[in-house]
Amino acid sequence: MTTVALQVATKELDAGTEIAEAGFMRGLRELR
Repeated sequence: MTTVALQVATKELDAGTEIAEAGFMRGLRELR
């Protein structure tokens, strides 16, 4: 894999992680 492709994949992974964390925190608040 080229360096550019690796950087793009890493950015997408970071964005996905942020979305997952936001959804997880929202779910925790709804459970309370």
